[in-house]
Formats: sequence, C-alpha cells, structure tokens
Amino acid sequence: MGTSPVAIWRGLRLSERILTGMVLTVLLNREETQRRAGRQFPTVIQWWHRRLCKILGIELEITGDMTDGQALLVANHVSWIDIPIIGAVTNTTFLSKSEVRKWPLIGWLAGSAGTLFISRGNGATSELAVKMSQTISGKERPVLVFPEGTTTDGTEVKRFFPRLFSVATDAGIPVQPIAIRYTCEGHLDTRAAYIDDDSFPVHLAQTLKRKPSHKVQITFCEPIQPDGQSRKELAEITRERIVEALEAA
Repeated sequence: MGTSPVAIWRGLRLSERILTGMVLTVLLNREETQRRAGRQFPTVIQWWHRRLCKILGIELEITGDMTDGQALLVANHVSWIDIPIIGAVTNTTFLSKSEVRKWPLIGWLAGSAGTLFISRGNGATSELAVKMSQTISGKERPVLVFPEGTTTDGTEVKRFFPRLFSVATDAGIPVQPIAIRYTCEGHLDTRAAYIDDDSFPVHLAQTLKRKPSHKVQITFCEPIQPDGQSRKELAEITRERIVEALEAA
C-alpha cells in the first residue's frame, strides 16, 4: 500500500519543524542573541514542542498543575513521543540516555537545547547529580527524568531506579510525579509504545500516518517533599502516585 496523503503532509510539516529547530538552535545559542533574548530560550523550545505535537496529530489533555519553583519532575516512560509531550507543557530540562547524543540531528538538537545525558554503569552518578542540582537551582528550571530506565507499552509502570532521586534527597528539592497515558477513542492505546527492537524511522512513519491520532492524558500529581526519606523510599512513593493517577484516568 502507498503512503497516505495524511502521512505525506505530516512528513513535510515535520521536515519544516526540524529545519526551524535547527535555525532557532543556532541563533539562540549565540552569545549575543542569548543576551538579548534573556530567559526566552525555554519559551521558544516549549513553542517548538507544541507545534511538533500538533504536526504528529497529538491531542493533549492536562490534569493538575505543575509546581512553581524548583522541582525534580518524574514521569513514566512509554515512547520517544513523551519528550515533545512534556516539552509542550513545561519549561524543563530533560535527562536522557547518552546514546541519544549520537543520534543524527536529534542528538545535536537535544544537546543544544540543554539536555543532560546519563551513561549507564560508568559511576558518574555523583557528577550528574551535581549538574542536575545546578540546573534546578541555578537556572530555576526543573529537570525531568524517566527512572524506569526503559520504555513500556503503557500497561504497566516498572520499578524506579532510586539513584536519580539523590538530587531531591540531598538538596531537599520536591519531586513532582507526572503520569502519561496514551488513549484512542477512550481506551488505552499501546500503539504509541516505542519498545524492544522498534526502529525509530519505522515508528515515526507509523505515527505520521496514524488515524485516529493519539490523545495523551498528562496528570501532574501533587509534589512530594523529601522530608528525610531515603532515595529508595522516595522512588517507591513517586511510582505509587503515578500508578494511582494512571488507574484513575
């Protein structure tokens, strides 16, 4: 079967959005432009993510409010689509696996936008925690992590790895759980999942031609104060809040 007109049109718009992102990244990372733009860079990134979601045909349904001030944002992880979804509704810095930095174009865009990268098993957790704390405190922007360490099909939430919660426990920074749930015609939609041996180009092509498109329910849960809890305890409580929000959706 041939490519549908919807997929072709979305593909053309996606190409335009990527080119726009490249131009904005180059301009906004210039020292002179940053000085003039002040704090506008995060706002521009959020606008770019919102437009990307629209191109992909993603409808967002938001429940709850994002906390003001410093916070560690924690979400369940289903797909690469989680990134533009969260980016569309928050001005946040993402934490991503180091492999993403090597992805053609996407890695460059992510790095230029301020994404922090984590390597597996290299003992760099302490250094990363410092960078995350500096980002939250110094830039007054939250950092978002996916502590499952992998994606799921949306029918479950795997255990959260506690090490990423050390930023909150050490600095007394609140944690705000975010529940992400993909639906289609009122039912859980597992088609958005990017798991196992999925190929990014193939998954992207499927997303572009999909009708009806994804509807995504985003629930901002109440922030959790560390209050002397261990990072393991904080990880477990955060996961419980997200599971409860998903079950209630």
